Order: sequence, then structure tokens, then C-alpha cells
Amino acid sequence: MIAHSLSSPDLHAPQTASNLLTLLVAPINSYQSVLTLLAIPNYVPLLTRQLFSARRSIAHSIISSVLKNETIIETPEDADGTLELLRVLIEDQSDSSTNQITLSDQQFPREMRRQGPYFVERGEIAEEQGWIARIVHLFRAESLDVQYKVRRLPPTSLCCVLMA
Repeated sequence: MIAHSLSSPDLHAPQTASNLLTLLVAPINSYQSVLTLLAIPNYVPLLTRQLFSARRSIAHSIISSVLKNETIIETPEDADGTLELLRVLIEDQSDSSTNQITLSDQQFPREMRRQGPYFVERGEIAEEQGWIARIVHLFRAESLDVQYKVRRLPPTSLCCVLMA
């Protein structure tokens, strides 16, 4: 049932997108630990179907909560899951890919990066990358074996990309 509803053309209607954004932000604001999001079965699939701007907004809320609550991320699974929630801030997205500059794009200053219909200033990108750097310091475990297990995750893992 959820797969059918995720492919619906009404998913990105303004009112629906607004309601879904409210729905996706509610558990971030309600629970002290965003790790709870990883236990919600359809949260990540629903998040990944949102528009770039919504995913980015939700990622800002998630990383803000993690940093504000100083959420310790102790297991490789939680680290990978958290980074998956923040993927929009870590990797270029297909719906916001950096396109080659065309003649019509030349009117935009170099300090701006084209992201689909969105333009993100380098300052914003630097700030987001700073948040990611700060969150990495919250990946800790009492056992050194667990602490460094994150580095041994598969190469497709965001942890591996971030920690390598």
C-alpha cells in the first residue's frame, strides 16, 4: 500500500508536501533521540521520496537535534542509519545535481552552486559540512572494536565515504 501511495502524482502537490513535511518533522521534535527515527519502518522510504528542499529541511532538523541533544551514536548500524538520514547533506542528489554551466547559467555568481531549481550558496554548503564534521565526533563507543568497526563497513556505506 505504501509503495503505491509513494508513486502517486499528488505526492508533491503543495498541500501534500507541506503535510508530509510536518509529519516527517514531528518525531524529530517529539523524541529526544533521532535514533528513534531508524526504528520507524517507513520513515526513510517516505523521506527519500520527498523533494530536495524537503529532504534538506528535514536533514537540517535531524542534525540540529543530534547536535543540540549531543546524541551519542554508538553502533555502526546507528551511524550508517543516521548518515542515511543526512544523505542530502553529504552527497550530491540526482534531483539537485550540480549541472555543468551552460550559457543561461552564466548569470549566476561562481559562489553559488546549481541544485536543480535551488541555488545553495557556498556559505550554506560550508555550514552544512561543518555540521557533518561535528556529528562525526558523536560517533563513539566504549569498546574500541565497536568504535572502529564503522571504518570496516562496505564501500557503498556513507560511513565509509565519510570516515575514509
